[in-house]
Amino acid sequence: MMSRFLRTVFTGLAGLAMTVPAVAQTSMRPTDMSTDEAGMWYQVDKIEQQIKTAGVRVTDPQLVQYVQDVTCKVTGPDCPQIRPYIINAGVFNASMYPNGMMLVNSGLLLRAENEAQLACVIGHEYGHFKELHSLERWRKAKSLANASIFLQLAAGAAGAGGEAGYGVQLMTVLLQQSFSREHEREADKIGFETAAAAGYDVAECADVWTNIISEQESSTFRKVRKRGKGINIFSSHPVPKERAETLAAMAEATPGGEDIGKVEHAAATDKFYAQWLETELLAKDYDRHIHLYNQLKARGRSSGPSDYYIGEAYRKRKEDGDRERAVAAWEAAAAAPGAPAQVWRSLGEHYRRTKQKPQALNAYRKYLAAAPAAPDRELIAAYIDRLTP
Repeated sequence: MMSRFLRTVFTGLAGLAMTVPAVAQTSMRPTDMSTDEAGMWYQVDKIEQQIKTAGVRVTDPQLVQYVQDVTCKVTGPDCPQIRPYIINAGVFNASMYPNGMMLVNSGLLLRAENEAQLACVIGHEYGHFKELHSLERWRKAKSLANASIFLQLAAGAAGAGGEAGYGVQLMTVLLQQSFSREHEREADKIGFETAAAAGYDVAECADVWTNIISEQESSTFRKVRKRGKGINIFSSHPVPKERAETLAAMAEATPGGEDIGKVEHAAATDKFYAQWLETELLAKDYDRHIHLYNQLKARGRSSGPSDYYIGEAYRKRKEDGDRERAVAAWEAAAAAPGAPAQVWRSLGEHYRRTKQKPQALNAYRKYLAAAPAAPDRELIAAYIDRLTP
């Protein structure tokens, strides 16, 4: 069972899926740390150890090896010091910790069009590690407040005590203290250079942010964020447009490689595609989801799952005409390869409620054929009995 400590740390995440690379751990622990900084390092190490045994771990060897291989390509000799863990979270993000732990969200793997784009982001996180930005961020936090008192009060407020409370609040401090824009620019430069050195087409680095700009502009919550409310996942980074322009200019001035790795990225991630689309819906930002899913389909992702979850986003949004849009998307999914079995259940429900009995009967039968062990099998079988002439 997951400890109270870890449940508190990961509140708000849909779930966890971690990879534990078969790479020996080494340390870049500075020798000039204060007692408090050494304590921070110890706690981050301890958190990593708990992550290894908590939650749902990725068991797919192809995905595990793929993320590790890309990491090693861009980090070179430092590869043994970087340990990526994949988190099932529908947010475009990766984060680096001073002890070499790197968290890679499924939202990043979903949005990356190819291996080159993933390499640019992993290289960026490696830049934070190489330049000890996380340690500097901690030092900044210490200079702004009495961290000892703050941690004690915060741990008490969270109902956590002892080491667990310290560790939870330590993670909170590290996550809330944003990297400076200078640090982000340094990390972008290192990410670009390491991707180029690995032979990737570095024009893809700018495309990452061009895609994110387009997605964010479609967000339901964009106006709310402009009023200073809500959470902006890019608040700790330079403006994406600035990053895209800077990286594009760097690419024009750099004789880059030709490796894009679109086929390799798809081969490693396609089996998780439908699961990650479903995870995204937990954010309830339906305008953005519809935009993202359409973009992913346009970029060559499987249209079956894409159209099904486009329909789900319309169904959940519930604006005028969304029911018709949802049904149209489900029907498109049903005609495409790779559609989840649920598309037939959704269509069956629609047809039954609109008294289209032959269509409902056909859809329900296809649902049970595609998902013979469905948990609602008895209910659907009862519907089939009622609808059968």
